[in-house]
Amino acid sequence: MNTVRAILEQKRLPLLDLSSRSALLNYVLHQRRGIELIDVDAQALYDKLVLDGQAYTFDTLAEPGVEVPRATPPAGLAALRLQTPYAPSQLQLRLSQTYFDSASSVSDLGKTLLFLTLGNLNWVPKDAEGVTSIAPLILIPVRLHRKNVNDPIAVCYTGEDPQVNPALIHVLKQDFGLDMPAFDPFHPNGVNGFLDMLTALLDAYKDWRVGRHRSRIDLFNVADFNVFNDLSATTGVFADPDENPMLRMVLSEGFESAEIQSGETVSIDFLTTPGEINHVLDADNEQLLAVYDGLKGINLLVDGPPGTGKTQTITNLIGAAVSEEKRVLFVSNKVSSLGQVAERFGTVGLRHIVLPLYGQYVERRRFMRELQDAIVTRDQLQEDEQTLLESLIRTRDQLNVYVKSLHTPIRDSGITPYEAYNAMAELDQQLHGIALPEFDGSIFVTQPAAQFDAVIERARELETHLKRLGVVQRHPFWGSRKTFYKSTDKPEIRKHCRLAGMALTTLRMSATELAHVMGTRAPNNSQDVIRLVRAASKVIEAPNLSGVHIHEEKWAASMEELVVVLETGAKLSKLRAEYDNVLIPEAWTQDVLFVRQALIAHGAKKTRSLIGDYRKGRDTLAGLCRNGLPKSNEEQLEIVNAILESQRLMTKMEQHEELAKSLFGRQWLGIASDWEHLDKVSTWMYTLHQEMVQDKISPFRGRIGSACVMTSCNAYIFMPVNPCFLTDNFI
Repeated sequence: MNTVRAILEQKRLPLLDLSSRSALLNYVLHQRRGIELIDVDAQALYDKLVLDGQAYTFDTLAEPGVEVPRATPPAGLAALRLQTPYAPSQLQLRLSQTYFDSASSVSDLGKTLLFLTLGNLNWVPKDAEGVTSIAPLILIPVRLHRKNVNDPIAVCYTGEDPQVNPALIHVLKQDFGLDMPAFDPFHPNGVNGFLDMLTALLDAYKDWRVGRHRSRIDLFNVADFNVFNDLSATTGVFADPDENPMLRMVLSEGFESAEIQSGETVSIDFLTTPGEINHVLDADNEQLLAVYDGLKGINLLVDGPPGTGKTQTITNLIGAAVSEEKRVLFVSNKVSSLGQVAERFGTVGLRHIVLPLYGQYVERRRFMRELQDAIVTRDQLQEDEQTLLESLIRTRDQLNVYVKSLHTPIRDSGITPYEAYNAMAELDQQLHGIALPEFDGSIFVTQPAAQFDAVIERARELETHLKRLGVVQRHPFWGSRKTFYKSTDKPEIRKHCRLAGMALTTLRMSATELAHVMGTRAPNNSQDVIRLVRAASKVIEAPNLSGVHIHEEKWAASMEELVVVLETGAKLSKLRAEYDNVLIPEAWTQDVLFVRQALIAHGAKKTRSLIGDYRKGRDTLAGLCRNGLPKSNEEQLEIVNAILESQRLMTKMEQHEELAKSLFGRQWLGIASDWEHLDKVSTWMYTLHQEMVQDKISPFRGRIGSACVMTSCNAYIFMPVNPCFLTDNFI
């Protein structure tokens, strides 16, 4: 049987990439990414970059005949530069590509992959048949940055620990039995000392060489190697894997079965009280049961499709655990999942309890700043938890009572309010638009279920009877108040039946004659007769429609525009009638705006007679008046305002004149139209079309003088001069 130690060793092996494709063992500069540095003083670069925290920009090689300007470093940075073997354009392309690839690795993978290497080992891997490879030695986490597009890109230390190439350490030990010398990152001569010890260690390998003066800035994936080392059974975080209960369950024994709370029949309210589970987001019963089991220490696998609340459940579980003063480590192979949970806490004001340990947050300065902000925010938060819990308990109890009441039968009826409301909703949908008689249904509350069932059965019998009887309103005796008849009533009934038959015959003949005169079909029932009489009454009320285009369909759709035309025309006609004795007819079309401006600007001045604009405006207005100008400036302004208002109304009326001509025909005379009569015509025509659409009057056709009218139903109306064909008895 394999031990936990053996299984752990086997499981961590896939984390290693010891192939020739690994950049940590066989570095090959990418075609577009990565920066090679030449003439490097490794110790001096390490001291200034790591120990002093200074940033470096980059120097290029001069192209033949081109003078290379030295870029100005960003503000606040010392003028430290790294020499590269690239022309300016080539360096800019490589820096840009490396910059974007590094940023993408942080946002997508949540870890920093950009390193500056110090020293390199030219070595021959085992079974490589003499082929030399280049492996970086010391890896310094760095980042590229610039404040704006005009600044040069600079490289600076991130604050994470420098380390010796972990892949090379493993290969030298495994394949050659060599122990890599220790590197002291804080020793004044740490880099040179490390390189000297490594050179001495490899002295027996004649084809191997330790390089000191070339460095690279590129992406190296050392995270998997770090995890590999952390899982080491001898030097990792697990001192004795076989005795670690969590490792035994994960790798060997499996998790113990436990009784979990789940299902629709289990309510969280009966397992806990408010305050016992401090969930920070809204959650349904099933989600809270998962949180409840997790807090009890039960190992869970929560599965479900997207959008079912897994992230929300994780957030609630973390929040509940933190409220119990527990520390929680939330891990995921997706940066987006970590960000979503952190964002959820931010939306409820609990961002301070989250310390991100991925991407840009792993930088030491950024981490310390996040930690400080969290401590300050926590100390500032004050909340009366007891009052909040009491309010929550009261609300929860009220909701539980309400839910229980909904599903408890009403007295002895055997029907719950939930079932009753559901049945009422279905009936309301089925009987929508039907006026039902008022009925007090509260009597059923006091009835037992058996009596209620008897009422339902009686209702079904009545329903069967009504189906056999037919529509009640169409029954011959509908509306009769007599409940029985005697044989002596028969002669009286026959008499009135004969009179009613004669009246109906007379009505039918009169209605048929009227329909013939009106040019419509004979009525078939009382509703047709009513509509026919309304149509005849409408004809009697009609104004003079001679020349009006009544067949136009615009009457019903253009009433609002007609109202504007008629109101405008009436105002214009009234205004001109008021000033016809004051102004000559040509005055209404003259440009008098400059006259108004002169009167307003200079009319109140004592020296106005000396002002040319005033005299010109006054003389122009005097030429438009029949009997000379009024003396006062106010009266003169009233005349000018009347002319301008007339022109405005005339323009407004002309905008709608085409519609008015198409409807009123010969009766439209422009400003000379009979506005009161046109208003009557438009009102009558609009009402006619509306009643035709609403089926209140019948389409008709009748001889009325020589005027011909066409309704929207394509029936013609000939309006008589004296519509005396309707008798008083008939009406």
